[in-house]
Formats: sequence, C-alpha cells, structure tokens
Amino acid sequence: MDGQVFVHLLNCALEENDRIAPNDIQGMDADELLDGCFQLAENRLAIPQLLDVDEMITDPDKQSVMTYVSLIRTAIEAQEAERSAAAQSMNKMKETFQSLEEEWVERVRRLEQQLENERQKNKTLDDTLQQEREEHSEALYAW
Repeated sequence: MDGQVFVHLLNCALEENDRIAPNDIQGMDADELLDGCFQLAENRLAIPQLLDVDEMITDPDKQSVMTYVSLIRTAIEAQEAERSAAAQSMNKMKETFQSLEEEWVERVRRLEQQLENERQKNKTLDDTLQQEREEHSEALYAW
C-alpha cells in the first residue's frame, strides 16, 4: 500500500487549506507518505495512529485498516455535517439581512414620500403666502 488511498480519504475530511496537494507528495516513497498521512490525521482530525507504517507496507492487517478507514469516514461525516450547519447558518443570516434590507428600503421610501408631501404642503403654503403678500401690496398701493 503506497498511501494514495489515505491521501484521497483524508482530503475528503480535511478543511480546504489543510488538504494534501499532489505536488506536496510528489517524490515521496510509501513509508513517508503513510507516515505523513497518519500524522496529519492525528493532528488535524484527532484520529489516533493505530497503524504501523512498516506493517502497512509489508503485511497490512485488514481489520486494523478497516477500523482506521472507519475513523476517517466518521471524520468525513462530521466535516460534512459541520459544513452543512455552516451553510444553513449562512443562509439564515443571508435571509435575515435581506429582510432587514427590505425593511430599511421600505422605511426610506415612506420617509421620502413623507418628505415630498411636506415639501408640497410647504410649497402650497409659500404660494398662498406669496399671493397674500401680493394682494396686500396691491391693496396698499390702491389705498
């Protein structure tokens, strides 16, 4: 076993910035790759290093490998659940912000309408006052 399967499985469970890139493992032999995978799984996913690198290369124990793969699968499921919860949370926040934005836009629209109504009232009042001034001026000249 050269470790490529573990690389793929771990990449499914790891955060994007922790994933193993192909150029990271280029030129590694099987024991380096397996050791790196096991250390990464232990450090990032809290999966204990149950497998011995030398044993994995020479004579892997099927039950031990299946147990280890099961732990990785559990980590993948946990990661997917976490991503799903984060996505749901983001969607809820997005909906809340959208609702707030709509409320504020409506509020601004109503305030703009009120302002326009007040301007119209003031213009009408100004026009009336101007007309009354003109009438009083004419009456004063006529007197």
